[in-house]
Amino acid sequence: MQLRTQHIDLSRGPVLMGIVNLTPDSFSDGAHLYRGGRLDVSAAVDFALQLAEEEEATRKDRDAVSQEFEALSAKYVAMLKEKKQMHNEIEILRQELIELQQANAKLHSLKEILQRENNKLREDKFIWGQERDLLSDENETLSKERARLKTDLDELTSLLEAATAE
Repeated sequence: MQLRTQHIDLSRGPVLMGIVNLTPDSFSDGAHLYRGGRLDVSAAVDFALQLAEEEEATRKDRDAVSQEFEALSAKYVAMLKEKKQMHNEIEILRQELIELQQANAKLHSLKEILQRENNKLREDKFIWGQERDLLSDENETLSKERARLKTDLDELTSLLEAATAE
């Protein structure tokens, strides 16, 4: 019998195989391996390890099992443990990714606030620059008016002095 990764020789006698049903509609587990509609991989691996331990305990009373089966069983249990460790690491990375995404969203919001404030400062600077230019123009106009008035005053003073001298 050819499986995905190995061949099982059925001519050598009976072969024992266990199947863990991981579908949410499983009648055997009442879908306890699912959280929020998704398979809880960690719970599924724990369940498979529990089944392997139970099988080991019940096997002690039976005849000796082939060394090949023992080796395959040990590999399978080791693989399940490794799978659980990888899943735990993935969950940690997923949580860290969520935290990074939240931090990124906060940074984006802060960047937008800073851009708005920067734009306000630019507008204020522009307005103050326009007012400064207007004040400068008014100051120049006042200086010209003062000079004209001084000239008029000087002329009037000269006329008054000329009239008093006669």
